[in-house]
Amino acid sequence: MKLLRIIYNRMYEQSLLWDASVYFLKMGSTHIYDQGTSEHMPRFIYTISYFFYRVFIFPLFLIFRQQIMTSEELSKKHTWLIDGSMTDRIALSPLIFTNNSTFVLPNGAIVYRRLIAYKIVWLIPLLYWLFKKNRLKFFIHYYDVLGMYEESLRLLKKYRPNKLVFACDHVPIQVALKNAAETLGINTYYFQHASVAKHFPPLNFTVSFLDGQDAFDKYLKIGTIKGQVELIGNIKSRSKSGILNTSTSVKKVGIAINRTNKISDMIQLVDIIKDNCPNVKFILRNHPADRRSIDVTSQDYLVSNPKEETTLQFFNQIDLLIAGNSGIHLEAVMLNIVSVYSGGLEPNMWDSYGFIKNGLIESASSMEALIEIINKESIQKSNVVSRAAYYDEYINSNCDYEGILGAYDLKISPDFRRQDIGLISVKEDGDNLI
Repeated sequence: MKLLRIIYNRMYEQSLLWDASVYFLKMGSTHIYDQGTSEHMPRFIYTISYFFYRVFIFPLFLIFRQQIMTSEELSKKHTWLIDGSMTDRIALSPLIFTNNSTFVLPNGAIVYRRLIAYKIVWLIPLLYWLFKKNRLKFFIHYYDVLGMYEESLRLLKKYRPNKLVFACDHVPIQVALKNAAETLGINTYYFQHASVAKHFPPLNFTVSFLDGQDAFDKYLKIGTIKGQVELIGNIKSRSKSGILNTSTSVKKVGIAINRTNKISDMIQLVDIIKDNCPNVKFILRNHPADRRSIDVTSQDYLVSNPKEETTLQFFNQIDLLIAGNSGIHLEAVMLNIVSVYSGGLEPNMWDSYGFIKNGLIESASSMEALIEIINKESIQKSNVVSRAAYYDEYINSNCDYEGILGAYDLKISPDFRRQDIGLISVKEDGDNLI
């Protein structure tokens, strides 16, 4: 009986870890299988092949995988910048100049080599728990996180960093690292990498560095905030590669394509706009996680490849952005680029970030409305950067973000310093890549 009680308690502890690590399921997101449109691999084939890969091949592959950093190199680095994606890397790259800091990619710089052992041990208990909770359809999501916490503990004990810095608070492997660091008393820091939506998990870090009041207000509504909060503005916008748009008229329009958009529909959208706005050129850019390529033959529009160009480089080529429900709108406005939420991309106009409600961006529920906005901005482009004050503390108050970071022994490169108004003006021609 005592043994059963011990097993039950251990199972309960594990279930809490599983739930914490797959928080994105509570957001209604199961994009691990979602390939968006029929232009991707057929969903059934993708689901079966991905399931087989995650359950059998990947855990075994980790046993033989080589680390890209030696144990000696890792042991000398006291600050780990957790690298999970290009977005994370861009958000944290200013901090690479912090003393003894390095980017650490899970299953790259560190390898969860013993993951398969925990998956074997917990597989039957997991199936039983999922059956009791009526969650068997989410098996692959929970199976993926088995052993992540335990392996995080092992690796952190082995290399002993004194701080972990995150730009994402809901990817399972990063959640596992954060929870393990908390168990070991290691300081964890969070840098907001994008706009906050109401579906994000509650803040739970030693210190959370947020862009501005908007993010703070949203996290207050999400749940109890644990740890210190500092408002420092968006560091990415201080970069010399992020240049304030000073064009007096819109000459180039960027269109951000999501994985749920058909590229053929987007090209058709451009053709319709072009017929009504003949003096405007277009640049199409798909999501960095989208594996599709955009093939265009017309000289009227270009393509920005997210694997070759950063978002900031894309912004430096446009005067107006068209996008659906995405945090990219805020990044555009902070660079004084007019941004429009178009019903042509998402007919439901789901304003989950509150950008329309708060007056940050324009909205066009019809093609006619979109064309009217573009034509108006082609005559006299609006200055919109001040609209972002609620979202960016530096714009709002000219805060001493370097001093705030320094108090926590974090340092950024001089290349990211923001002088005076903070963003460097450029000529009107838009050819301003640095």
